[in-house]
Amino acid sequence: GERLGNCAQLEALVLDVTGNKITIGKLARFAQELRRCPVLERLDWSLGDNPIADEGLGGFGEQIGRLGKLTSLSLNVDGCPITGERLAQFGEGIGHCSLLKSVDLLFRGTKVRAASARPLLWQLHQFGSVHQR
Repeated sequence: GERLGNCAQLEALVLDVTGNKITIGKLARFAQELRRCPVLERLDWSLGDNPIADEGLGGFGEQIGRLGKLTSLSLNVDGCPITGERLAQFGEGIGHCSLLKSVDLLFRGTKVRAASARPLLWQLHQFGSVHQR
């Protein structure tokens, strides 16, 4: 399932669900569960080759933005049907993480192009260094 249980003391979470048919609905429910992790500092999530599109990514960013202790975010969405339509929404969401220092986003094999990524890149520059692959 997509329940985290009791993770009140969890500081780092590394998940690799590449190619597991994770839908937008499941991603949203799991992202909401992250609220149960109030001291989470590091989130490393590989979601590649799943049917997650722009809507799911935008909502995911909003949920991530509620993680007040997050300092490091790594997100791999390689091969997902993302066009970049909601990248600004994603960036605005994670922009609420005032302690965020490291953001690593992998978009290979998606339909994200430079023009659709510009708003996100602009928002990420506030974190200092931007790593784009």
